[in-house]
Amino acid sequence: MEITRSILKERRTLAEKGIVFVSIDFHPESFRFISEPEIVTFGLVKEDIDQFMVDELHHRLKEWVEDYSLLFDSGKAREDFDEFLRIHVRRFYFKQLNKKPIVKIIHS
Repeated sequence: MEITRSILKERRTLAEKGIVFVSIDFHPESFRFISEPEIVTFGLVKEDIDQFMVDELHHRLKEWVEDYSLLFDSGKAREDFDEFLRIHVRRFYFKQLNKKPIVKIIHS
């Protein structure tokens, strides 16, 4: 397999920014989690620090979903939910590490 310039560029970007995957499963009407969110990160911090940050992010996710449910009650479009979470996760890591990782929200 040939490694092209675009593949190298993509890998460089991932190495510089890092990536966060957030897998969520929630009830669409009540915005309550059906199962606990799963968070996986690559390229952000050392493993021991990463677990601390993932635990904190896990706690914050619950707060943000509650915040969003209040916004939804006031007319905020449900389609914006993923973007709402993505932005909050990026801000969380920017405040903690001064990095803006790539964030992917996955619905299980």
